[in-house]
Amino acid sequence: MSNLLRFVFCVSILLISIVGNIKAQSAFQYIKSGDKYVLEGDYFNALDAYYNAWIQDSLSPLTCYKYAEALRLCNSYEMAIQAYDNVLQTDTRSQFKAAKFYKAIMLKYEGNYVECKSELQDFISSYKISDSLRARALFEMESVSWALDHLKDSSKVKLEHLPDQINTGSSEFGVFIIQDSLVHFSRIEDWLQKVEKKIVYKPKSYHIKNNQQVIPNKDLPGSLDSSLTHYANYSYDPRFKILYFTACENINVSQLRCKIKFSKWVNNSWSEPEFLSDNLNTDSYTYTQPAIAFDTKDHPAIYISSDMKGGKGGMDIWRVMLSKDMEVTSMENVQGRVNTMYNEITPFVDQGGNNLYFSSDGHSGYGGYDVYKISFSSLNNRKLPQNVGLPINSSRNDVYYFMQRDSTKGYFSSNRAGSVFIKGEGCCNDLYVWTQNTKLINLDSIRTTLTYVTSTKDTITKTKNSSVLEEKLPITVYFHNDIPNPKTIVDTTFTNYKDLYEAYSEMKYTYLRYFQNDVKKKEEVSTFFSNKVDEGFYKLMMFISKLKTELENGKSFVLGIQAYCSPLAQSDYNNHLANRRIASVVNYINHYQNGALQKYIKGQQLKLEFVPYGESKAPSFVNDDIKQVVKSIYDPSAAAERRVSIIYIKAQ
Repeated sequence: MSNLLRFVFCVSILLISIVGNIKAQSAFQYIKSGDKYVLEGDYFNALDAYYNAWIQDSLSPLTCYKYAEALRLCNSYEMAIQAYDNVLQTDTRSQFKAAKFYKAIMLKYEGNYVECKSELQDFISSYKISDSLRARALFEMESVSWALDHLKDSSKVKLEHLPDQINTGSSEFGVFIIQDSLVHFSRIEDWLQKVEKKIVYKPKSYHIKNNQQVIPNKDLPGSLDSSLTHYANYSYDPRFKILYFTACENINVSQLRCKIKFSKWVNNSWSEPEFLSDNLNTDSYTYTQPAIAFDTKDHPAIYISSDMKGGKGGMDIWRVMLSKDMEVTSMENVQGRVNTMYNEITPFVDQGGNNLYFSSDGHSGYGGYDVYKISFSSLNNRKLPQNVGLPINSSRNDVYYFMQRDSTKGYFSSNRAGSVFIKGEGCCNDLYVWTQNTKLINLDSIRTTLTYVTSTKDTITKTKNSSVLEEKLPITVYFHNDIPNPKTIVDTTFTNYKDLYEAYSEMKYTYLRYFQNDVKKKEEVSTFFSNKVDEGFYKLMMFISKLKTELENGKSFVLGIQAYCSPLAQSDYNNHLANRRIASVVNYINHYQNGALQKYIKGQQLKLEFVPYGESKAPSFVNDDIKQVVKSIYDPSAAAERRVSIIYIKAQ
């Protein structure tokens, strides 16, 4: 079982009071008690017992070693370094050769790479042993040398530790997003187990509102389950409206055995959860952390982490193919050099289906688990995965990497220094958010590459040289009333449509409140946000991803973009508003994947033609009475008119 499953799901790391009342027991009795706890996977009570033994007999190498090991297993890195030093000082017969190795690893986790390398060199040269520990030491020597060579490597992201309302002294992990664009995550919490009257730990899911308010999920599968089953690792496939997650049972206090379940979104609710078929979810192995396989288009598929037979060692990343009836049709260990003899966990695939992200302690990196990236096109040519670098990775454990649809923002979980701990330095995982360090470009700065056309047709017929991209059109995205830059008559904006979409999607519940007593209208609102607002942005993201690929292949295109407004303001005002909405979409295109398309726009390999319509195309049934705010702003028929569409693409 991987270290991650130990430290993510064991929240009570370190002691509330290790200097408590020491009972009149011998050191031998305390060690015997500690050994029993270790067998049960209860490292924290083991630490308490070994500490008490050490207090009574601090000169015993055995006592010192067991105490040091318990500190390591509880992620108390700094104290473990001191404890291993005690072992090395008292162990005159070199009974505990591993102490020097584990001291070196603790130094690595503390970011002391120079001293770590020195200790590893000493261990390798001093102990002529030939076993798995020596092999690991040679690997760690290579890894720490890599870290020293890459201390200046830094990805162009801004990192933020989420506030205390979100991050607590417990472990937060596993960000996921469903249709409503709200950020969801899981947190380990203590539960009173009523039968045996004892505290147990299991995850609970939440969502974040307004970037700081944390609200328990009540409608997700497993969210209200009162059993000891752990429900976590949620992952949503918007194409098939399927939610995957894990249901895990304790093997012992710190180890879990997980199986994968799924639920479908049907008639505005989640279907009864079902396990994936038995050929995947056997009782002998663990199957966890499902991630949507966006590189597979025609039928459901997921990537998982598992220790099942046939892997390369430890936890591996596997690709699981599913039929439309949700039967497992095949399972394969991911090709190439992703998996190692150690552990690969928490897979994630970007929604363009281009890259696989995962965490591993088996590739050269900065810490325990680092985040890595590899393109699917590189799997067959045996390329090594790429370490995503600092500051996303640290000298500790960085896991559960997640990226939002447009690739400019994401989350991960880490127990790095600075995370919130109740009981010790390396106890628990917190959520961190990263954003691309980019500046939005004003529409005027690329004005020379833009052309306004005056066609009044709603759609333009396909060209003779029809592109595969044309089959995806039209693509339409939606806006809240008078957004962006309300109550102005400017024609441009610095706002990226991605930000407008995220804010608009969160307004779903505001819209619903205006129709509390109208069941039919509430269904229309929910359908509008899921099938129009959310689906529109998803299609835009996928279209731009495919467009980027075509441009990289040397093709040239002209995009036709058309804007509409609801008829609540005067037509001249709406023309300005239409221009601003087009500008926000252009900003999204211009800054997609950190500005990947800018060179094509500036070089006129990609040209944009705009057709701002204002109110002139709004249907007559749409309410334009400013006094009837509900109907003119919040009614789906009015909201559907506040849109921008990509209506054609032409080859140049």
